[in-house]
Amino acid sequence: MKSLFIKIGFVFFLSLLSCSVLSAQESNWSGNSRFSVQVMGDHEVSLLGLKASEDVEIGLSVGLDLFYRFHDNFKAGAGFETQFNRSQESYPADFQFHSVYGVICLPIDLEYLTLYTVARIGYGFFFGETKYTGTFGELTGGLYYSFGGGIEFLKFKIRNQDRVLILEATYSGNQGSIEDNYYGYSADVSYSRIDISFGVGW
Repeated sequence: MKSLFIKIGFVFFLSLLSCSVLSAQESNWSGNSRFSVQVMGDHEVSLLGLKASEDVEIGLSVGLDLFYRFHDNFKAGAGFETQFNRSQESYPADFQFHSVYGVICLPIDLEYLTLYTVARIGYGFFFGETKYTGTFGELTGGLYYSFGGGIEFLKFKIRNQDRVLILEATYSGNQGSIEDNYYGYSADVSYSRIDISFGVGW
């Protein structure tokens, strides 16, 4: 529980910092921070042509995106996402990914809200406890991707700066590998899920 509050506090601090910096720059800069719930997760392991998959318990993550608006209907930037521990439903051993990525967003501004599609691609760092990796196991990260859509609504102001609430749904995935240095085998790992996110944009 302590690590949960530390991570949320860290992202909140970065959000405030980036918000302060960007508000002093030209208005083409924007960003958002989000809290996500991962549902319908699937953990798949591939070894020697054989595959096995297992449902993953509901997980949580926090993320931060920064954008530069190149056009009314196109903005792009970078961000990061950090996950909290999660495990497979029948195998309680914790693992997690921490991802950095590039992001593009295609917004459509309406009178009272904004609809958008979003895509993220980057690299996810792979971590797991000893029970997950085994005594001689070593984890390597890999591709991170996410795509979906969202809505910006309920605009409000803080310190005379415009803010907006965000609700987003995406299909996301992380890839990595686990290598056993004792037996000398390497297995590919894929963690895919649906993310439901709620956040604040500026």
